[in-house]
Amino acid sequence: MVVFSPARVLVTLALALMLIGCGNASISQPEPACASVVCDAPPLPACDGDTRVSFSGSFCDPETETCVYTRLAVDCTIRGEACLDGECVPADEVPCDPSRCVDPPPPVCDGDAVVVFGSPGTCASPEGPCTYPEIDRLDCAMEGLVCEDGRCVPPGSDPSGEPTGQPSDAPSGDPSGEPSGTDRCVGVSCPPAPASVCDGTVAVRHDVSASGCDPATGLCVWTEDTRWDCAEFGFACLDGDCIDPAVTGPCAGRDLCPPGAADVYCEDASTLVICVEDDDGCRVRAPESCAPTEACATEPGGDELACVFVDRCEGVVCDNPPAARCEGSEVVTFGADGSCDPETGRCDYPSEREACGGEEPLCALVEQFPICVGRCFGVVCDTPPEDTCDGDEAVRFDAESGVCDASTGACSFEEERELCEGETAYCLAGACLAIDCMDPDNCVDERCALSPVCGFGVNFDFEDWSTSDPPPGFVKAPASSFVVEESDQAVTGERGARLTSTVSDNRDLQSEDWLEAEGGATYTFHVWVRIDVRPGTQWVRLGLTWFDGSGERIGNRDFGPLFDRTTSGWEEIVHASTAPVVSPVELKPFLRVQARGNWSVLTDAWAVTRPVAFDVDAPVDASALPVAGEQERMLAAGVNNAGQLYVSGPAVSGGESMVLAWVGGVAAGGEVTLPGSSGVTVPAPASGGRLVAVVGSADGCTVFVRDGSAWTERTGAVSCGSPEGRLTAVLGLPAILGSASAAAVPGALGLLALTVEGEGVVAATGTGEPVQGSVVPREAVLGLHRAAILVGRQ
Repeated sequence: MVVFSPARVLVTLALALMLIGCGNASISQPEPACASVVCDAPPLPACDGDTRVSFSGSFCDPETETCVYTRLAVDCTIRGEACLDGECVPADEVPCDPSRCVDPPPPVCDGDAVVVFGSPGTCASPEGPCTYPEIDRLDCAMEGLVCEDGRCVPPGSDPSGEPTGQPSDAPSGDPSGEPSGTDRCVGVSCPPAPASVCDGTVAVRHDVSASGCDPATGLCVWTEDTRWDCAEFGFACLDGDCIDPAVTGPCAGRDLCPPGAADVYCEDASTLVICVEDDDGCRVRAPESCAPTEACATEPGGDELACVFVDRCEGVVCDNPPAARCEGSEVVTFGADGSCDPETGRCDYPSEREACGGEEPLCALVEQFPICVGRCFGVVCDTPPEDTCDGDEAVRFDAESGVCDASTGACSFEEERELCEGETAYCLAGACLAIDCMDPDNCVDERCALSPVCGFGVNFDFEDWSTSDPPPGFVKAPASSFVVEESDQAVTGERGARLTSTVSDNRDLQSEDWLEAEGGATYTFHVWVRIDVRPGTQWVRLGLTWFDGSGERIGNRDFGPLFDRTTSGWEEIVHASTAPVVSPVELKPFLRVQARGNWSVLTDAWAVTRPVAFDVDAPVDASALPVAGEQERMLAAGVNNAGQLYVSGPAVSGGESMVLAWVGGVAAGGEVTLPGSSGVTVPAPASGGRLVAVVGSADGCTVFVRDGSAWTERTGAVSCGSPEGRLTAVLGLPAILGSASAAAVPGALGLLALTVEGEGVVAATGTGEPVQGSVVPREAVLGLHRAAILVGRQ
């Protein structure tokens, strides 16, 4: 339902997989369930053995009025990993607990030296042996003694320490002949342990509390606490500390040679550096730039470094000119005889230019040769505009009627108009329907998947640019020095939005519409962004503003975390917020850019979702997804945050049923033959990607992976079957890609379902567009616009 008022436009937020009933508020109604319950943030991820257990979201169960968290369990051993501190990590990264290594071995003999070991020790694995550090070494020979059983004793003594021939009536005591309890430290004075010293470039720090005389041996020991090799960090050791010689000490602020550098060295191919010691003993750099015809190298016939002459044109023959090409609207050709540049060794060729104009104003390559052509050259008018609505009229375009305008190169198409009236009085996306898709109760009907109230706010896909800066459905705050313009770079559809500014201040792009919500429920705002031009400091963050029924703001605006990564492509960011417990309650989502200096950000595919039960540990059941009537899906899929791909494919009957997944894109050209004997071919996977084939038949189910020239049967990190007669599979994409992290899974997956009998394809359907991003646990996925629940129909 859409309600118009002078103050605002209220768009009811449609919820996939869950319908919200509406009632009339009254002061006599009892307090809503969960009104007084406040749910804390979910617990942090933890380890249950080698299973990583994480929790997401929090919402109040109105039946029990208790907080419920969604539990996600991932078996780390599927990827050959172990669980540590709530994360799956490589098994060899699980450290040993050194607290168990506290019992060092007794002193031992190394020749005539007594070797003493200290505590604590170290270990390489949780169950591995302990290794204890050597903390002291006493040379018995310096005292005229020898080492026996880890002790210094007079020569000729037996291992007990008694001289040979000692009377049998020696006083009782320990085997050495000393009375029991003798303290060998009597009369021994040990100097205090140094707090820190330098052992070459290694900074050694001692544990003062654990140092002193060992009463069992009478030896002075100093227990090392830490050892740091300063040279590994490019530092020097001074008084037991790692220091940067360029910023600390007498050489601070000088252009110093790196520690350990030779007196003369090549910094790069064109820079010779001589290290000179100044009056303060500091080794400073004296760089010399080599001439363009020189290079830093060893002198011919010698062993010293210098800037030496290099004949860059030696052996260079300039007889291979570049191919003719287009530069803008000019045809550029090159002569066959070139000349070598002695400074670079590159060949230069004479060029000729011809400007295109008149009826042939453009330059184009025809069979790899540039020629002047008209604006309609290469234009194929077979892609008409999308069908649309003009008021109560459905407007459709004839794809066969496309004509190119020679003056502009633009295509035009004949249009067909139909007045929507009578039983089909509702227009949506160029079709006259017998259902009102602006009523959120009808969002469960597949015909309403593209309705603006079914998951997307007004123009949340940025396809409508009938007005600009900002586009319809949005407002700018503040509007000064802030441009929002149409972009052909998009995540879904044909258009996105580019946000630019030249000021060092915050700029917000906000929904113009209020979205109706339910008090106490948690809503998640999804936005796809790409930071296009980034200054020194820039952040993007999402926010939600809550309002009461009169349009008054409730509390402060709720901001999400800062997003500051620069990615090579689009990335989805999300922010969740719990609605105030009032009725009615409405929300407005917004995107904020906080920057310093010129910046440009691309955005597309906004959506607001509400939590519903979503079991990421089980395969997607196609029959449980929202379907209008009795229509059957031939292909359904889902991706969770652990990188597991769930697919539900065609029914398993005669022949072979298959689901194919291109992980990492499709190769530009090239085909591969499917597993089995059908001979059916499909596009090859892109370089570095994988093609996964789930094959089901009456004999069972098998998963094959292709990452090169052959198919390999996969058994680990995958499972498949045919419950209820339908081919289903769970594919661990990180393991298939040979990665330990779900972050390495590409953001786009191509899917295809087909049934093969004999040597032909009986039926097939694909996603139409890649499944992008991941499904956040417990988030409703809305129609085709949200990546992953609904991706194909039969």
